[in-house]
Amino acid sequence: MERSKVQEKIQQLVEKFEKEQAAGVIGQYNESETKTGFIEPLLQALGWDTQDRNEVGLEEKISGGRVDYSLKIKGSPKIYIEAKPPRARLTKAEAISQAITYGYNKRSVQWVLLTDFQELRLFDVTIRPNKRNIEAGLRLDLTYARFLERFDDLWLLSKESVESGLLDRSLLSKKLDHLRRPVDKEILEDMKQWRELLAKNIYKNHPEMVETQLKENVQRILDRIIFIRSCEDRGLTYGDTLQEMVVQRRDDIGTAFIPTLKALFRRYDRDFDSELFDEHSCEELAIDFLVLKEIILETYDPYLFDVIGVEVLGNIYEQYLGFVPRLTEKRVKYEPKPEVRKAGGISII
Repeated sequence: MERSKVQEKIQQLVEKFEKEQAAGVIGQYNESETKTGFIEPLLQALGWDTQDRNEVGLEEKISGGRVDYSLKIKGSPKIYIEAKPPRARLTKAEAISQAITYGYNKRSVQWVLLTDFQELRLFDVTIRPNKRNIEAGLRLDLTYARFLERFDDLWLLSKESVESGLLDRSLLSKKLDHLRRPVDKEILEDMKQWRELLAKNIYKNHPEMVETQLKENVQRILDRIIFIRSCEDRGLTYGDTLQEMVVQRRDDIGTAFIPTLKALFRRYDRDFDSELFDEHSCEELAIDFLVLKEIILETYDPYLFDVIGVEVLGNIYEQYLGFVPRLTEKRVKYEPKPEVRKAGGISII
């Protein structure tokens, strides 16, 4: 692509925007008009074929919502775009959080772009979303008035730059490598923590339990929670979510949440007729509510189980099941299975 011709097209779009703004009508543009009038022409100028679904996906459904555009290389999405009308506030935490959470859960996606054409805000979504610092991944913030002045930055969003890896080389900061862990590694580490937290609490309340019983009970409870979360995110269930169930209750109820959870398990047994929800000893255990609440709430942020691929979850479980509990009088510790230790340990995804 000749950069001079691209710059000419960009200049025409900028002048069009300024003309509409001077006429006082830009604030009347809705999202659809902004897309067709400015955002799609901008993508086209940067070399993206918006008519080719294998290159630019439109209105792709993601976890009960949608992304306006998905920029793809060889059919694989690399950038999600959330489009807004010019009057929208692109710094709004809710809009940023939703968009980057979509991107974070899709392993092939490394970038999320929020734009109303008036401004472009590009986020690195290879790091885990943090609600306390929602803009931690912001790598490019560019207003339309500086598109030509900072053309090299704008050019990073071109198909040529994405395809060649120039975007990644330029903006994936090495300073954040310690925070950069894909969703599969992150959920694996969380599942290990949930398992240990649950095992310690069960063992505290049932010190007579042996290792094999403890492993089976812990595994059954966590498998059920993950299954329920997957059904919720896929819209396959009804009634209150697990999240709603725990936030509606007082923290001081001790182990009194178990009957509620058991009733939910019975409903899933009826609805899905799965062996996972057959009556089991785990339903009669004393488990402190605060422990269950912590685990359940952490499965919601930032995970979207309908976006995380089934093959990814399978790979996670393969790693996760390579550990067994070891009990002493005072502690529970998970260690690699003997056969795994002999083979040199578990390879992390």
